[in-house]
Amino acid sequence: TTLLIFFKFFDFRDILRCAIIILSSFVYLNFLLTLMSPSAHFYVEGKAAFILGRNYNSMGPVLLLAIITNAFYFYHTNRMLLNLLLISVVSFVTVVFMGSMTSAVGIGLMLFFIAFSKLGISRLALKIFFIVVLLFNFILIYMQMELDNSYVTWFVEDILRKDMSFTDRARVWFEAVELISESLWFGYGIQPPDWFDYHFNVLSAHNFILAMLLKGGFVLLGIFVGIIVVCVRTANKFVTPANTLLQFGCCSFLLMMTMESYSMMF
Repeated sequence: TTLLIFFKFFDFRDILRCAIIILSSFVYLNFLLTLMSPSAHFYVEGKAAFILGRNYNSMGPVLLLAIITNAFYFYHTNRMLLNLLLISVVSFVTVVFMGSMTSAVGIGLMLFFIAFSKLGISRLALKIFFIVVLLFNFILIYMQMELDNSYVTWFVEDILRKDMSFTDRARVWFEAVELISESLWFGYGIQPPDWFDYHFNVLSAHNFILAMLLKGGFVLLGIFVGIIVVCVRTANKFVTPANTLLQFGCCSFLLMMTMESYSMMF
């Protein structure tokens, strides 16, 4: 509601410029705090926490949001290019330094798209990326299939420095699917972290679709899919480079949320 009011009564470029200043400030501050204290920025009730979330994986979506917002503004005004370059480098270095490979892949793909989006194949790249994200979710998580491919194994183990269980996420996904099957249509409602800890020994389902099914079953997931369909159809009435950038950014979020459960506010 607040965003709708802002965009109705103010020029959207002014809103974006203010958002970029705020987001960039957090990007730079988070980077400095990470260099000074990589294990924790501060402690809440004795537990380590960071300025952009309760753990280092929470940094990713805020950093990606800052990059997308700045890039969108640059596409419209040709301004703030230097800031876009700086936050891009700082954001990527931050997530790599912290070892958040999920965020590194998402941000890296976004930066690659921004760099080569002028080649005329951005729409094709967007469609391929979206299909890959859907297939990744379906095959790896819901079909519970192992990716017995030497190239995939090399990328995950040698490049990302992760095991093929994705840091025990595969077990969580399997147990989540089992629990979802017992309440398929309406899920279990919004539950506290203790509930996830009891069922999975972790604080989330580590996948936003599984988390949505746990909260509201197929009913909630169907509503979410409907929202996406309406948004995409509306956006595709005005196909522009900036529009394609936003849609690619959303796909990057979806890829990152394959491994994590971020706030849907993003």
